[in-house]
Amino acid sequence: MTSDIRLPAAWTLFAAALYALAWPTHVLIADEVAYLDDALRLLGRAPVCGPTAWSGYPPGVALGAAALIALTGRPDAAFGLGFLSWLTGVWALALLLRRWRRPVVWAFYPALFVPGLLLTRTIMSDVPSLGLAAVFLCAYAGYGHRQWGALSAGLCAGAALLFRETNLLWALPFLVGAFWRPVSCAGWLWAGFALGAGARLQWAEKCFGSIAYIRSPGVDFSLTHLPGNLAFYAIALTVLCPGGLFFLKNKKMPFWPETVFAVVALLLLYGIYGYDAFAKSGSLKGLVLQGRFVLPLIPFLAFAGAFSEGIGAGRLFRWGLLGLSAGLFAAAQLAGQAYNHRQQMLTEALLNLPTHTHWSLSYDESRKYLNALHTTACLRPLYEDNLPHEAFYLHLFTRDDSADWHKKNAMSTAVLSRLQNQRHLTSLFDHTLPDGTRLRIWKVAESGPLQRQ
Repeated sequence: MTSDIRLPAAWTLFAAALYALAWPTHVLIADEVAYLDDALRLLGRAPVCGPTAWSGYPPGVALGAAALIALTGRPDAAFGLGFLSWLTGVWALALLLRRWRRPVVWAFYPALFVPGLLLTRTIMSDVPSLGLAAVFLCAYAGYGHRQWGALSAGLCAGAALLFRETNLLWALPFLVGAFWRPVSCAGWLWAGFALGAGARLQWAEKCFGSIAYIRSPGVDFSLTHLPGNLAFYAIALTVLCPGGLFFLKNKKMPFWPETVFAVVALLLLYGIYGYDAFAKSGSLKGLVLQGRFVLPLIPFLAFAGAFSEGIGAGRLFRWGLLGLSAGLFAAAQLAGQAYNHRQQMLTEALLNLPTHTHWSLSYDESRKYLNALHTTACLRPLYEDNLPHEAFYLHLFTRDDSADWHKKNAMSTAVLSRLQNQRHLTSLFDHTLPDGTRLRIWKVAESGPLQRQ
């Protein structure tokens, strides 16, 4: 039966058990530490040696992570935000598909997008944005003709700005389109949106003194980036999400104009965005980091796919989609757990040092291994003008998977070479993970009398 809700129930039990067994232990992206620090700051538990001010990221992730940490008392509970957001997206799609009498198995279509599955193991805004997009679509397309449905959809659209400002792009076509729908509660929709967006504006005013505050991405926007980026996103949404963009050819799907405008708007913005994850992080990690921007679009494509003619009508397709989604989810969690175990080896090497202060020549990377998830010790960046006079422990992370890392390696190695000319360094640890991440640790002798002068 196409409306059988037992499928998402069974999928949820399976996914929850697996995620609990493979619970994340380490961050995979340096920005996760900023979100974690913000969450702890909200709870009055800001790291002693961390930044003293708010990171500047929208507060949604920090608020969600803080709630989970407060409920459990454990910092690693923050990882539950990604998984719960994913499940929310699955259930929202399932309820929407059931209401439209379409195959509920399409609720698992987002699980075919492997970058999204890997991001369920992170403390980032991408998967919560997907979850909110799915809830918005469910409320809007399933119950938007009712006042409570329209209000709920508006609240989701507004609340999505608490996670990422660009979420406005997938919501706005529906918000505007409501005025042209014959059966619509546009007033309630916009009232809900005003409430949600108002919370975002109040946060900006309170923390940064301006309702228009948006954290600078530090990357340029230019039309020169458009061809390459659009080519990547087209592949991501047709290959990594099998057939995704092709589902939009069916103009008979509900809310087709709004969906197309939402997809085009988001792709155009990220098309001119100069961020190049492949140059920064290499091919495999870059695929995840670059692909994460389109995650909020996948619920819309799943809904479109459920209305595609000639797709999903047979039992073989349904069981195939169900099995493939479960298999990919399992593979992503087990692979993530295996990588966390390797990361733990490096964290333990650092924590076993008899010191409360760890000096790093690769501070951004070091934050993945020494943060509030593992220690209260201080992590400090080492520069040539802040060398301690006493003996200290120094470490360096290097990678060889991108041009950006080659530059970082050269700069840190140059500092290390000059330090070796001034102080005696004793090598304590040198280990390389299978992905090329290498950690070296030294004990640096105290400075001599001449150097102290």
